[in-house]
Amino acid sequence: MAWKAWEPDPHWSKIWSTNSIERLNGEIKRRVRVVGIFPNDASALRLITAVCIEQSGRKTPENSNDMFGHPWPFWFQMRDAAMEVITSAGRRRELIPYGDLWSELRNRLGSEVGEQWRQLLILLGYVSEYYHHEVGALPTAMVVSRDTPPKPEAGFFRLAAFEGYLPEADSPAEGEEWCKITARQAAFWREQVEAVFEWVARQQ
Repeated sequence: MAWKAWEPDPHWSKIWSTNSIERLNGEIKRRVRVVGIFPNDASALRLITAVCIEQSGRKTPENSNDMFGHPWPFWFQMRDAAMEVITSAGRRRELIPYGDLWSELRNRLGSEVGEQWRQLLILLGYVSEYYHHEVGALPTAMVVSRDTPPKPEAGFFRLAAFEGYLPEADSPAEGEEWCKITARQAAFWREQVEAVFEWVARQQ
C-alpha cells in the first residue's frame, strides 16, 4: 500500500476509488448477499476470487462460453425453469423447499444441471434479478428451508435489501450466524409471498 504515502494529497480523490473499483465492490457485495453465510473463510475467498476473475474480464455470454460449466443458453434455461417451478408452486399456493426446487430442475432438464451446492443460491439470485421487475416482488420468496416453520435463508433478505425491497437495517448482518427470523423480516417475507401468489393468479 505504498501508494497511500504518495503526495500530493489532492490526487487522492482521483486514485482512492474509480468506477471500476466501485462496480467490483458492488458485484462482490451482491454475490455475498445471495450466498448468505459461508461455512468457512476459504469458501468466501473462493467466491470473491471468482467474482474478481469474472470482473477482470466480466464473464458474460459475450466474452465467455459458460457459467458453472454450463453453456450460457443452458444456464438461462435453468433460470427460466426455476421460475417455472416457482410459478407452478404459486398456483397451488405452496412454498417449495430448496432441495425440492433443485430436484424438479433435474427432472425437467436432466442430470446436466449438476449439484445444487455450487449453484442453487447463485441461480436464485439470477431468477430474482431477472424477474423481480415483472413480478413486482422477489419470486424467490417462495423458496424456503425445511425448518419448522419454514423460512427463507438469510441470503434472501440480503438480496431484498440489495434490490431495495427491504431496509438495510433489516438485512441479516454479514459474517454472523443467522438463526432466528425477526418479526419485521417475517412480515416482509409474508408480504413478498402474497405478492408472488397474486402475480401468479393474474397470469392464469
